[in-house]
Amino acid sequence: MTSMMASMIVAAGLMFSNIAVASVEEAIELLDKNNCRGCHKVDGKMVGPSYTRIATKYKDNPNAMTILADKVTKGGKGVWGRMPMPENKNITNPREIKVMLEYIMSFAQ
Repeated sequence: MTSMMASMIVAAGLMFSNIAVASVEEAIELLDKNNCRGCHKVDGKMVGPSYTRIATKYKDNPNAMTILADKVTKGGKGVWGRMPMPENKNITNPREIKVMLEYIMSFAQ
């Protein structure tokens, strides 16, 4: 399945969830711009956990967005194994972080 087709399927599915399609497109662009998809993907492990595993782990945590925003910017280690997540000093815009995290959290099962 091509990346474009996968994005279209995700966008169609998310039209009925809590994130707007325009935000899906923006989220994917931001994830690419910030190299997130070099280590993470929707399903299955790469270097880091999948978006689905992240969303499922944090879905019932009322502080999930704050915790994950902190991990996105400051990095972290020990939650998903031995491989640390590096800090991302270039990701500073709170709105962009929110768009990316809302997209990721939309995969909660």
